[in-house]
Amino acid sequence: MKTACSSVSGYPWKTDEACLNRCDTYSDPQLKCFPYWCEKAQTGPAANKKHTCEHAWGMLGLSECP
Repeated sequence: MKTACSSVSGYPWKTDEACLNRCDTYSDPQLKCFPYWCEKAQTGPAANKKHTCEHAWGMLGLSECP
């Protein structure tokens, strides 16, 4: 997450610990969906990076999950 999205406006975590603590609260569907978007943020087109990162950090909920 940090590598892919920390430079994107709106990145919600100031520390790695805060990010990991949030991840510990995710439901099974979230644990399946959000990493998919994190991978897309790393490998997809730069033009879509903000949108994919918003999915990856959970801002857009489970919409558009594979």
